[in-house]
Amino acid sequence: MGTSPSMMPDVSDRDTYLVLDDFGSRLGRAWREIDEHSSDSDTLIRDLFAGEYVKPARIVAFTTAERLVPRRDYRYCG
Repeated sequence: MGTSPSMMPDVSDRDTYLVLDDFGSRLGRAWREIDEHSSDSDTLIRDLFAGEYVKPARIVAFTTAERLVPRRDYRYCG
């Protein structure tokens, strides 16, 4: 049986952010897809203030150098 390609990015000291966006009762919540090169904290904060997310419910940040252990977990009330 062959090996699968690694899911880990090549850059090992990079923070990665996941945003759980709430699209309302009809569509529900979904983890938003973010371009690999745009998933830094500055871009995330800029996108939050620009209204790129409908209603962010949760943001999870982790560093790949720490083997995907959550680094920060932000929850929003709304």
